[in-house]
Amino acid sequence: MLVFAITGFGGLTGLLIPLWFVLAMVGLAMPNAPAIALSRHGEAAGTAAALLGAVQFGIGALAAPLVGAIGVGAVPMAIVVFGGMAAAMLTLHLVVRPRQLPVDQIDSAVAVAH
Repeated sequence: MLVFAITGFGGLTGLLIPLWFVLAMVGLAMPNAPAIALSRHGEAAGTAAALLGAVQFGIGALAAPLVGAIGVGAVPMAIVVFGGMAAAMLTLHLVVRPRQLPVDQIDSAVAVAH
């Protein structure tokens, strides 16, 4: 999307098709990610849901003025979307993935819990 926005390749259609794809994937991920995250914390599901909502609104509150500070148009929007995706991937690989248990430990933990 960033490349299409900077180069102007494909005009408006060249920007809207990648943007549609990104929004379609967000539409698939946003309902499922919190459901999966909350499934492990049934006793504190309300607190966890509130925290997830607060983080989402906080990121939106940071992204909107950032786009405005960079400029007006498709390029600043694409830069902020790309930066957000890169930050999410970095967080996934540095924070979340190292804390995942190997499959055999998950199976034994589930067996002990039941």
